[in-house]
Parts: sequence; C-alpha cells; structure tokens
Amino acid sequence: MWRLARGGAAFETDAAGPIRTDRAGSRVPGRAKAPRTVAGWRLTTWLLLFGACLVAPALGFAGILIERHWVAQQREIEQRLEQVASDLAFDLDRFLENTIATLSVIAETSDFSPQQMPRLHEQAARWLGPLGLHLLFRDIGGQQLMNTRVPWGSRLPASQQPEIDPAVRSTLKPHVSDMITGTVAG
Repeated sequence: MWRLARGGAAFETDAAGPIRTDRAGSRVPGRAKAPRTVAGWRLTTWLLLFGACLVAPALGFAGILIERHWVAQQREIEQRLEQVASDLAFDLDRFLENTIATLSVIAETSDFSPQQMPRLHEQAARWLGPLGLHLLFRDIGGQQLMNTRVPWGSRLPASQQPEIDPAVRSTLKPHVSDMITGTVAG
C-alpha cells in the first residue's frame, strides 16, 4: 500500500485500487480516481511529448532564421566597412590633391629670394595653418631655410630625407611619401 497526499485529500492504493481518504486519514466513501495512463505512461507525459513535438520544429526554424539573419547582418556590415574605407581613401586623395595644388600655387607665385622669405613664411602659415599643415623649404644640402612650424628667424636644423630627395630631384614633380619623422616636429 502507498499513500500520496494531494490538496485536502490523500490517495492510498491497495490490491483493489486507489482508496480516497481525508486529512485525518479516515476513509471517504467512493473510490479516488487513479491517474490516467496510456500504454503505461501518464497522460501528462504524453501531453508534454506532444507539446515538445509542436515546439521543437518551431524552435529549429527560428534558429535557422536567426542564423541567416546573423550572416546577412555580417555581410551588410562588411559592405558598409568597405564603403567607408573607399570613401575615406577618396577623401584622402582629394585632400592630397588640394594640398598639392595649394603648394604648387605657392611655389609658382612666390619669390624665393632671401628678402621675401619672411613674407612667404607669414602667408604660408596663414594659408596652411587652418588646414593643420606646415611648409618647409630646404636647400639641396638639406639645410632648412624656412619652416612654418616655428616663428620666422628661429634656428633651423638640417634634415636629410634620403628616401624622398632623389625621387623629387629626378622628376621635379610633387611627391607624396610615407610618414616621416621631422627634425623640428619630432
């Protein structure tokens, strides 16, 4: 015989089947309902299996949709990054072209005589300063003659650029180099 308490009544079983008792343990007339079983399994187990059979495909389908959405989002982010990189390269090229044009105008219209250098220093600092650019002139030996990074008349060091000087001297055209460490700017 076994006993199972549920709510206000308890269920006991004997050889004849379940017996209904109250809280005090005295028998109540009539038989208690036994849990329903089908093929040896309780009905609630069958209902849970049925629910799992309904939910499992939906969860699998949702997982596939989430994975495809994730892949599409990654692809879209990669395309955006490529577009941003392309736009940035275009903007940088345009900035360099404008800077080269500005420096070419300065080179064509300026008098590079020693008497005109202070005026040229002032104009170059005024034109290029808002762009965050500085201008320096060097002679063939590498001695700086003018540098807008420092006030006019400051003592200027020599600065050799062995990677750049031959390219500029051979073509006499503007040359865009990699990053260099300047003697004055560091």
